[in-house]
Amino acid sequence: MRLQGPSGNPSGAGAVLQWVARGRSGPVCEIHAGSDYWSQDSAVVVMHSPDAPDRVRIRWPGGGTQEVSVPIQAREIVVPYRPDGLAAPRP
Repeated sequence: MRLQGPSGNPSGAGAVLQWVARGRSGPVCEIHAGSDYWSQDSAVVVMHSPDAPDRVRIRWPGGGTQEVSVPIQAREIVVPYRPDGLAAPRP
């Protein structure tokens, strides 16, 4: 999964993602820009769950939230930032 954040934060650093599968909340992951001195983390999030996710919840830095549906058998999802909280993922 890749986020397209707002201007000034194009990779969405600080956003928290959570998978939802069959109505149950799944794993949570936070996007980091770097975790140590002179380090840089990937802006691509790889998550795994025994059940295929139906939706992904995103809490953006600043507190805005967004929830998107996950296309069946999607291998990669790109989610653009939407301040109104509505978005369709792009494969």
